[in-house]
Amino acid sequence: AARIVRVWMGLEGHVPDMMPLVGDLPGIDNAYIIGCVRGGFTISPMMGMLMAQHILGQQPEMPIFDPSRSMNSEPDVQAAEAQSGGLLK
Repeated sequence: AARIVRVWMGLEGHVPDMMPLVGDLPGIDNAYIIGCVRGGFTISPMMGMLMAQHILGQQPEMPIFDPSRSMNSEPDVQAAEAQSGGLLK
């Protein structure tokens, strides 16, 4: 009979190069993505600011992490495992 107020799964998604995805979603006009950001709560405000600058047509304060770099390609699982220090095994 208890009500659930909040749930935190603690799951983190990563792409093979372990870098964030920030920018235009390839192939879909006016669709954007911020994802796979390691450090979540601490880096999210910066990623949000970069995305806002990008969407508003401004030059982002620092380069964004183009999501197209990880689309339509086979993941390099061995490289990702090596970068993770074996955490992906």
